[in-house]
Amino acid sequence: MSLDWITTRPCVVLFGDSITERGWTPDEDPGSSGWVALLCKHFSRRADILVRGFSGYNTRWALRVMPSCFMEKTKPLLITIFFGANDASLLEENPVQHVPVEEYKTNLASIVAFLRSQYQADVPIVLITPPPVCGVKRLQYQQATYGPSATGRLERTNESAGTYAAACEEVGASLGLPVLNVWKLMQEAGSSLPGGFSDYLVDGLHFTTLGHRFFFDRLVELLERQPTLQPQRMPMIWPDKGIVDWRNPDNTFVHGKTIPPPVPAPVSNPGGALAGPATATPSPKGV
Repeated sequence: MSLDWITTRPCVVLFGDSITERGWTPDEDPGSSGWVALLCKHFSRRADILVRGFSGYNTRWALRVMPSCFMEKTKPLLITIFFGANDASLLEENPVQHVPVEEYKTNLASIVAFLRSQYQADVPIVLITPPPVCGVKRLQYQQATYGPSATGRLERTNESAGTYAAACEEVGASLGLPVLNVWKLMQEAGSSLPGGFSDYLVDGLHFTTLGHRFFFDRLVELLERQPTLQPQRMPMIWPDKGIVDWRNPDNTFVHGKTIPPPVPAPVSNPGGALAGPATATPSPKGV
C-alpha cells in the first residue's frame, strides 16, 4: 500500500531550536500544554504538525540538517523558522553556539531560499525572533545547574537578543516575509505583570506556562490574518462522524478523505494577504 497519502496531507512544519523542541510542555508544569501542543489542538483534523526542533542549535547547524528535515512530497500550509536564541550567545562566554549577526542574517536567508526551492516559491513562511533574556533568571539557572562550576557570568544578554531580533526583522523585510517579534512583544506585555517579562521565562530563556500561552496566542493572531490558515475555513481530514453513512460507510469513505468546511463569512482581507500588526513584518504574499 502506498504511503504517499501521509506525506501529501496538509501540514505545518515548525523548524527551530530548543524552544521548538521543548514546545510540547512547560518545564515547570509538565501537565500543561506548551505552544506546540496548543498548535496541534488548534489545527486538529485540519493539518498535521511536524516538529523539527533541535535543542542547542544555531542557524549554522540548522543549515546542515535542513535537507533531512523537509520531504519533497510534503505540502506545507505553513513553515515557521524560530532560530536566534543560541546564535545570540556571547562569543566570549559561549563560542560553541555563537554566530555573528551578519552570518545569522545570511543563514536565515539561505534557509528561506532552500524552502522556496524545495516547495513552491510562495510557500508560506513566518520568521520568529529570539525571545528576550532575563539575566537574573539565567544566573539562577546557571547556579542550580552547574553549582560550584558556574561562572557567574551571563552567556547571553537581553541586549544581544534584541540585536538578533532586529536582524531577523531586517531579513523578513528584505524577503517579504512576516516576522513575529517575540523579543519585543513579551517585553511590552510583560510591563503589566508582577515580575515583568521574566514571568514568561522559566530559566531566563525558555517559556513558562504563561509564556507558552502568550506565544501561542500571538502566533495564532498573526496566522489568522490569512483566511486559509483559519481552522474553521480549512477542510476536515476525513468526514465528521455526524455525516458518515452508517448503513453504507463506503458511500462516505471511498469517495473522498476530506469534507469541505462551511461557506465562510466575508472577511476584511479577501485577498488573503497578511496585514501584519505593528509587531510583525507584513507579507505581500500572505503568511
